[in-house]
Amino acid sequence: MKTCVVLGDLSSDLSSDNYPTVPVCDDCFAECSDSESIIDSDDFDPLFGNSCHYCGKSKEEENEQC
Repeated sequence: MKTCVVLGDLSSDLSSDNYPTVPVCDDCFAECSDSESIIDSDDFDPLFGNSCHYCGKSKEEENEQC
């Protein structure tokens, strides 16, 4: 799991809605890494949440699959 800045609601006046920082699981990251939806990525940080922004998989569920 990674913490990513993703493309959000660009019509919002809040920058946190335009480019939110969210957790993204490894599977979704692999699918989205070639698209423009992920702007930046870094190591997982639980401060931003514990479940994938796209599919809802938790960090624990992802660890169990390994």
